[in-house]
Amino acid sequence: METEGILGAVYAKLAADGDVSSFAVSIGVEHPQDTDSASLSVFPYVTFSASASNPFDDKDAVGETIVVQVTPWGRGTGTKSATKQVAEGADFIHAALHRATLTATGTNIINCLYQSSPGIIEDPDGFTKYRPMLFAITYQEA
Repeated sequence: METEGILGAVYAKLAADGDVSSFAVSIGVEHPQDTDSASLSVFPYVTFSASASNPFDDKDAVGETIVVQVTPWGRGTGTKSATKQVAEGADFIHAALHRATLTATGTNIINCLYQSSPGIIEDPDGFTKYRPMLFAITYQEA
């Protein structure tokens, strides 16, 4: 399993994309924290993690399809609502990852395809919104 390598490839692609990197204050597996919970300084940001894994081993290849959840998070500002902020981030992420060429050591990535999203969700805090997006990344071991 090459999950860490695949997640590294997702990070590299998102961080190198001009639209995503200009949208997000941070990109990573952890949620950024501020000592003031009402602060907007950490928003908007993007998190990602592996949410499912389906290995395969047949006569021609050994590999895996990893489902990676990439989530833009936002809070409204005076100039942009949280919904608009998150929708914009989701568009940038989709453009960066759907059918993207990713590179991970020891693998031949076959494809990265957008799968689904439940849409924009309001966080229980009443201010934050987010949109989980699932991407299926299929690779073969090199």
